[in-house]
Amino acid sequence: MTLEPHLTREQFDCFIEYATSVLRRREAGQDVSPALEEFLAAVYAKGFVVPYDWMSAYALHARDLEDAALLQSMDLDAFRRAAITHLRMDRFSEGHLKHLLQTGYFAAMVERARQLRTTLRGTP
Repeated sequence: MTLEPHLTREQFDCFIEYATSVLRRREAGQDVSPALEEFLAAVYAKGFVVPYDWMSAYALHARDLEDAALLQSMDLDAFRRAAITHLRMDRFSEGHLKHLLQTGYFAAMVERARQLRTTLRGTP
């Protein structure tokens, strides 16, 4: 079942742009907290995050959600579900996204998002 409403290019570009900003700050040795706050605010405001039973997904697939190799097999909808789960988890468990940055999962997510961006056709 595909998440509704469908993801637009604008929403996905927002995710990629702000997530890339977080990575740049980390690579520069700067505090990522402000960039993470901007990232979260932007993806929520653009509508990237939609209602979805992410808690059930996490309960069933907790290990898979931190396996960067599995990102490569995710289609756009599965990627969005995983991303929403991580974004929501950060709201309930402060520092979750920082943990993903430390493990390399966040960078792998951004790379997969860039790959999947090419599959978005015919969306505004």
